[in-house]
Amino acid sequence: MRRRGHVLLYVLMVLALVASVLAAILQASYGNATQMNFFRQEEAALQAARSVLQMGIAEVQRDFEFARPLQVEMPDGAKGKLSFAISPEEPYSINNYAADKPTMGFGQQPVPAHSVLLMATGVQGRTRRALKCVLHTPKYPFAIAATGPITVTGNFLVGAIRNSDELPNPMTMENLHPADVASLSSGDPAVVLEGNSSVAGAVRTPGRAELRGAVVRGGVVHQKVDLPHLDVRSYDTAGRPFLRELPANSPGTVLRGWCRAADGLVIESGGLELSEAVLYIKGNLHIRGGISGLGAVFVDGNVVIEDGVALRSNQELAVCCTGDLTVRGKGPDTYLYGLLYCQGQFTAEKITLVGAFLSDSGSSAAPLKMNNVTALQSEVGQSFAIKYPLLPFAPADDGRGQGVKVGGAQDFFDPSMNNGQGGFNVERVDATHVPMAWRLDVFASAEEGARTMERTGQLPPQPYSDWRTFFTQQQAKAIENLKPQVARLDEEYQKELERKSLAEGHFSLDLNKFIAKESQLRLSLPIQQISWR
Repeated sequence: MRRRGHVLLYVLMVLALVASVLAAILQASYGNATQMNFFRQEEAALQAARSVLQMGIAEVQRDFEFARPLQVEMPDGAKGKLSFAISPEEPYSINNYAADKPTMGFGQQPVPAHSVLLMATGVQGRTRRALKCVLHTPKYPFAIAATGPITVTGNFLVGAIRNSDELPNPMTMENLHPADVASLSSGDPAVVLEGNSSVAGAVRTPGRAELRGAVVRGGVVHQKVDLPHLDVRSYDTAGRPFLRELPANSPGTVLRGWCRAADGLVIESGGLELSEAVLYIKGNLHIRGGISGLGAVFVDGNVVIEDGVALRSNQELAVCCTGDLTVRGKGPDTYLYGLLYCQGQFTAEKITLVGAFLSDSGSSAAPLKMNNVTALQSEVGQSFAIKYPLLPFAPADDGRGQGVKVGGAQDFFDPSMNNGQGGFNVERVDATHVPMAWRLDVFASAEEGARTMERTGQLPPQPYSDWRTFFTQQQAKAIENLKPQVARLDEEYQKELERKSLAEGHFSLDLNKFIAKESQLRLSLPIQQISWR
């Protein structure tokens, strides 16, 4: 009996053990099923958020000011949502593209100026997930770019600066922000960097790059980028108001407003300074003494610029040509600021360039060559607006010989002014012009005045013997008095018109506008998951 009791005890123990194992297995299976269900819901929620976020990115690429809500429902029932409605509890997007200042978004997410913060949510059952990214339209991203091959020799440094007025000291790659070198060439090689070369960004090309000892912080990226194309001839200034025609040969000069040289332009010495000027040249341009100031030069031909300028502030320049462009300096302490753009071969040597430098030679694939050059990518010249004359001077006679109507205002001669000597009643000097070719018929004729007074029976004042002589001499005096008033008014009008038109007109140039829209908008913050429960 005792032995049977022991067997029974063993059987019960085995059954209990099996039961506990089965319970553990069932519990583990249930836990795994629950966990797998959670993972499935999480992945479904993330997929829904990812889908609606990609929809938002596509919409913003089509319309930079997009700010409409988006929703999506996935086949598994998960729902994605993207909203621009501000909420303290739910992630929301912010379109800060048109603003010049940064702002703060959901979860204290910074949103820079000219940027779009997209936040998308996905919900599956009780599982909620959210994703975010920031789209930004930075200034033109390349320091040096060419449709053809790029060859660099000697001391070569490429990087970006935030402030062109304060260059880093010492000038080393470690003190520069990233800036890229790009070539569309598929050649072998497409880019050659030799000598003491350093690039703070990447080298981008679909072809092969030979670094030959060069240091490239961002490495070589095999990528075909989008480069801008400008129609240089469309900037011809012919027919513009206040147009200044320049001779083919000129000493150093300062230009303002619209300017044009019909037979090329050679500046032998002193350089060229632009003071809110737009210059178009039909033919070649050769400058000795550098170029500086604020403005743009468009050349239907080749450009040679010898020497640079000293380091200075307030430089906003663009030099664009249909042919070759060559710049020669005297060393790293000579500078050339702004956008340099050509549709032929680009050559630079012994100079520091601050801005953006592009050879857009198309199918000809002309080379870009640099020797002993420091190229600092900067906003200088890449996007700017300058003032220019707005309206041509085109007065029109009102048909009565009593003045000139311009812009809806008019001046009339008033014989009662100046104690009967006559004068102009000036209503709007800035919009009304009275020409030097004033008219005698603004006065009542001497004959009409004499007949009127003779009918009254009054005698003319001494020493006049009759009213006709009196009115004739009074009219002559009024005319003599009128002449300096007309001259003064004419001078004031010309100055005021030029000042106001210069203040109201604008010429703008933005390299980003010349590249594909989808290439302008870039992810400055990659897609990331954010905490949202």
